[in-house]
Amino acid sequence: MPSADELLSADSVADLARCLTRAGDGITAHETRGCGAVLDGLSFTERVALIRDAVLADLPADYPAFANVLRAALRDSDFTGWMIFPVTEAVAVRGLDAFEPALALLAELTPRLTAETAVRPFLRADLERALRFMTPWTAHPDPHVR
Repeated sequence: MPSADELLSADSVADLARCLTRAGDGITAHETRGCGAVLDGLSFTERVALIRDAVLADLPADYPAFANVLRAALRDSDFTGWMIFPVTEAVAVRGLDAFEPALALLAELTPRLTAETAVRPFLRADLERALRFMTPWTAHPDPHVR
């Protein structure tokens, strides 16, 4: 089983920062880039939280603008793998007030890496609403979304 430093390494954080910078108009990803230097000794969960918070700091606070940056990043084939995990967690934090649009974004991100833990805050916040939105995913053509 891969270790935390193999899944979310300084290199993967640098790659994430590059993807966000390329995707966002004026995004520097300064906070995200800086995370790579402080990962040593952190567990996977601690790494995810650190990177998630850096992504939240680097991207717009306004949910539609935040989502636009991530959708632009999805056009970049380098935006994939374990770097996506803290990004989906950032969507869960920033998107609870934009419930359905945030769930839709998680479905878009899922083919790059799972968003299985990122959907949980939506399920806790409003189970019926989340299930109404997510139930059609069971017939989605992409098995990662299903």
